[in-house]
Amino acid sequence: MPLRALLADRELIAPFLTEEDWGMVADARRAGAPLTLPCCGAAGGVRRSRRGRRFFYHRATREGARCAWAAETPGHLGAKAAIALACRRAGYAVATEARGPGGRWVADVLATPPAGGRPLAFEVQWSDQALDATRARQAAYAADGVRGCWFFRRPPAQEYPDPALPLFGLTVDADDRPRVTSPFVLAPTAGPAWPLEVFVAALLARRIRFRADVTARARPAGQVVFFPHPCRRCGRAALLWYVEGWTVYARSGCGVALKRRPPRRRPAAAELAEALAPATRAVVAAFVAGAGRGLPVAGGIAGGGAERRAASGFACPHCDAPFGAAWLARGDAFGRARRRYSRRDDPAHRAEAPPAACPLPPEPRFPLRAARPHWCYPAGDDWCGAPPAAMPGRSTGPRAGAAGD
Repeated sequence: MPLRALLADRELIAPFLTEEDWGMVADARRAGAPLTLPCCGAAGGVRRSRRGRRFFYHRATREGARCAWAAETPGHLGAKAAIALACRRAGYAVATEARGPGGRWVADVLATPPAGGRPLAFEVQWSDQALDATRARQAAYAADGVRGCWFFRRPPAQEYPDPALPLFGLTVDADDRPRVTSPFVLAPTAGPAWPLEVFVAALLARRIRFRADVTARARPAGQVVFFPHPCRRCGRAALLWYVEGWTVYARSGCGVALKRRPPRRRPAAAELAEALAPATRAVVAAFVAGAGRGLPVAGGIAGGGAERRAASGFACPHCDAPFGAAWLARGDAFGRARRRYSRRDDPAHRAEAPPAACPLPPEPRFPLRAARPHWCYPAGDDWCGAPPAAMPGRSTGPRAGAAGD
């Protein structure tokens, strides 16, 4: 059941016509005006579905019997009309039942951007089609510089979504309206399905983008804990510090809850690197200038790298003796301090109050990331992080997972 026809060389697309225009076409056809279907060159007629959808049909001819669009179902027809209307509202030039050069491909709807550029072919696949066959047809589009987007009544199995093959499920609601479903589309207001015309409009407006990772911006949670440690040179106590991170939670723009638990144990070099990171030292400096004024808080020893602000160890506030990672590891200074002062999930553990502590500031936020290829559909402009060079299976940034895992 095609949507496109030629009446005296005038192109008609059924869902674009007004009721008055549709009536004039029907009158012209009854008067004997030739109506040709470009999809196969057969003679056509005009009809309405029981839901009132307008379409053209093949009259009983040999060409019509061979045409791919002759036996379309009402659901297929409704989906095709919804896509065509959405593309037209977005300002695209629309052709239905479009054929590629030499018949290499046929598209239910072919949409060309208003400012030029690569056309976009929409395919509604009502019958079963294997994933390999779909990829082959997508390659035929790509060879002619056409992008392809697929809607399947029964989508082929995919382990993860493919940015080179946008593929989504399609269903019909109780009112025969087509709706999009997909486990790979993540949105804060997940449907369970979206009206097809709304989804296509979002695709054309680039509101839906492929991302290999789910990301969210989290606020720091925790405190800087100061603990006493004797100087190996002068024997006096200095206050060193470590960062006691707490479990942090954040939600991505597409609605996925992420969390990060702090590591239970790390080597002294990692503890020292976090304690002397520029952001941590800024917190310590603010504390020493305020509530911690007069406390014997250690300083930092400048490292020898290109970054002159980097520090390689603590320095005794009394004699400037260094406290490096090797020395701190020898006595398990960080481990003993954590066991003594840090809170734990175990209710039987009672942590001592440290000599001093200051909370981590809520800004700047930092990224949480979880490997999860998906089509990102946020309510605003908060898409997950920039698309990576390769997917899937990457793991970058702090370790995070779906909340509840």
